[in-house]
Amino acid sequence: MFQHVKLITITCLGIFAFSLEAFAVPSSLSFQSKIYKPDGSPLEAASVNFRFTTVDPTGTCILYVEDFTGTSMAGSAGLAIFNLGTGTKVHPTGAYTFTNVFNNLSSSFNCQGGGTYSPGMSGLDNRKIIAQFFDGSLAGWQTLPAIDVNSVPFSNYAGDSAKLAGYTASDFLRFSTLPVCTGSDVLTVINSGSGPALSCVAGAGAAAADATTTTKGVAQIGSGLDVSTGIVSLGNFDAAKITTGIISPARLGSGTPSAANFLRGDGAWVAVPAGGVTSVSSTNSYLSVATGTTTPALTVNVGTAAGTVAAGDDARFTLADVVVAGTNTKITYDAKGRVTAGAALIAADIPSLDSSKITTGTLPIARGGTNNGLLSVTAGGVIYTDGTKLMNAGAGASGQVLSSNAAGAPTWIN
Repeated sequence: MFQHVKLITITCLGIFAFSLEAFAVPSSLSFQSKIYKPDGSPLEAASVNFRFTTVDPTGTCILYVEDFTGTSMAGSAGLAIFNLGTGTKVHPTGAYTFTNVFNNLSSSFNCQGGGTYSPGMSGLDNRKIIAQFFDGSLAGWQTLPAIDVNSVPFSNYAGDSAKLAGYTASDFLRFSTLPVCTGSDVLTVINSGSGPALSCVAGAGAAAADATTTTKGVAQIGSGLDVSTGIVSLGNFDAAKITTGIISPARLGSGTPSAANFLRGDGAWVAVPAGGVTSVSSTNSYLSVATGTTTPALTVNVGTAAGTVAAGDDARFTLADVVVAGTNTKITYDAKGRVTAGAALIAADIPSLDSSKITTGTLPIARGGTNNGLLSVTAGGVIYTDGTKLMNAGAGASGQVLSSNAAGAPTWIN
């Protein structure tokens, strides 16, 4: 069987991580191989398919698979050069790229065929690349030994050496770069032309007083908020966040709260209007009032006579007759459920029925029935009538004929 000599030389060109401020990190890995046939001549087929499989350090988890199909080796002297990461991706699906394979900051990778691979806590796990090729000959696919990919390809993420957990220096605050605020100024975030920045701005109102053993002082969060002694100014604040303590009446509304005041709907404390109820009386017989000028007691007059409030069993609650009392099979009723008319059923009231609905009784012959509830049928039997109902003469023996007996039952004869 024809087989190719496995890889003679392999050169993997490193990916260099330049200064993050000046260069982007390359996203491919240069792979070179030279392939010779058993007779010593180089492989120069017109169309060769290559597959590159990247696996974890143990070689048990397939992380990335890409194909380079129809590669012409004509005139190549057996030299094949590929930029890994630019082929047709077979696994995995989605936006996952070749360089992601070498990111040891990832918590886990999905393996082709199931399972996951998690890089070691040291972040020093390497990868392996397995190269395969097929030139269409009877030798089939040729698999080259796995190649250890060590430090150079990991320069795909060399930029992370200037980051902390993937964040650049511009994502963090340094004490030396914070502005120093004085007096009543407060530190706030402003949107400048180059993005958000910290700046000192003047606080609204008087300067916040320091808290002491005798004064509560002021806590101000944000800028441009009202500042007054004893108030925590938070702007819009969800009342559900207040889970303990008691809010003083002075903080519930404007004005001066007191025992004689009430809180109006517009948030103001106002005095109770002077005056009040001095006398209670009734203007009809349905309601009577006792001690109306001191401690009024109201009584509803319930009864069956005129001038009283009717109870549930009052005889005055009657229902007018709308039909003559009786029994009918067809009724008409109104929206309140009262029967307003009644009549007997007629043929037009009966809807069309399937014969399967008739499960009892016997239909007469004139209605297509047998008029015989005991009629049974047998194979080869003959049905006849005795003048009132259908009967079964049964089946005769082979070769017999049915003979009439006038008005009597027919018989089978030879």
